[in-house]
Amino acid sequence: MGQERWTRWTAVLAQVSVVVAAFDHEFARGISLPLVLFVVLAPVWWPAVRRYELAVWIVALSGAAMAWGAGLAVLTSADRAVDVGNALTFTGVLVAGIATIVFVLWARTFVPVTRIALLYGLGMLAKTIAFGGSTWKFDLSVPVTLITLGIAGRFASRLLPAALMLVLGGIGAMKDSRSYVALCVLAALLTVWQIVTDRGEATEDGSDQGGAASAAGPRRWSPALLLAAVGIVVYLVMSAMLTSGLLGAELQQRSVEQVQSSGSLIAGGRPEWSATRELVRLRPGGYGLGVVPAWADLQAGRAGFAAIHVDGSGYVENYMFGGAFELHSGMSDLWVNCGLAGVALGAFVIYCLIRNLSTMLALRRADTVVIFFTTVALWSMLFGPIFTDWQMICLALAMSMVPMGAVVRGRRGST
Repeated sequence: MGQERWTRWTAVLAQVSVVVAAFDHEFARGISLPLVLFVVLAPVWWPAVRRYELAVWIVALSGAAMAWGAGLAVLTSADRAVDVGNALTFTGVLVAGIATIVFVLWARTFVPVTRIALLYGLGMLAKTIAFGGSTWKFDLSVPVTLITLGIAGRFASRLLPAALMLVLGGIGAMKDSRSYVALCVLAALLTVWQIVTDRGEATEDGSDQGGAASAAGPRRWSPALLLAAVGIVVYLVMSAMLTSGLLGAELQQRSVEQVQSSGSLIAGGRPEWSATRELVRLRPGGYGLGVVPAWADLQAGRAGFAAIHVDGSGYVENYMFGGAFELHSGMSDLWVNCGLAGVALGAFVIYCLIRNLSTMLALRRADTVVIFFTTVALWSMLFGPIFTDWQMICLALAMSMVPMGAVVRGRRGST
């Protein structure tokens, strides 16, 4: 009886921790409630998390990246100012993301991924309401998607989440969320593909209720090629629809202007990569935690925007280099703050996301919520600011993570 009661209360605590991680209340720079729970509850969550080899590696690489970034900042301080507050903020963001990973993996011991999506979405929505966020694109789209797919997971239909993705994509089109629309369509297509091609592969490892198991041999990587191909097709179709005006005159005008100025929607919509390229030429090893941009860095950013004929007046000075580096890319932000160790962490995160999703797609057991948020995380690693997207990246990592020792008994001829 005592063991049952302990298990029941541990399950409740794990789920509450997921909500706390989503709300991510910060007491001071770098110190948040998820961080406190992360430390206090370590003896409880560690046995569950150590089953996931990739998660252990991510925790270790994150620690190494932060240490490297601190040392790099000391070296860079010879010719750049260092803001300790900015360093604490970035470190706090990274640690809060790691807390999200461990809490989600811990909760997966007791509940399925769709329940975790619902809990995390409710936590995010509570934070949005508490702090007055009201825009669909920046405040509501992520929690609403999590809650919607979390509720859909309670029903047996596998087509329902795909249909809901298309509905949410339609809302995104009306709310000027172009990348969101494309990723909704991609998630819907891959969900339907799983249903059509499912031959009923059986999985072992009953302890993992999230449907994650490891496909045998090279087959696990086959869906990664499909993901890339479908992604390219969706991008080309969406580009044609946007520039032709099928998704509205406002989106058409902005899309056409970006294509005319830079040659493509990605280059025009994410010109920060051009500025990052110039910074890499200026200082290949990165800058360090809390380093404040100097005049030379600002000029390099301006040159990058000018090279693709994008007017960054105001944006470059006030956002990207306004007292701290904001390069609007998870990979770039890791590089500028943590140097080569940050690049190693970012590359490993991208590898894990692709590996995890491809494995589950090979088994035809990837939940729609996992497909969607893994592709969102991949997009964010390339084109999203780490300060707002790192939590979501870590959520996708944890929801898609494959436990060590999971195997599959594939039927003859399985993909």
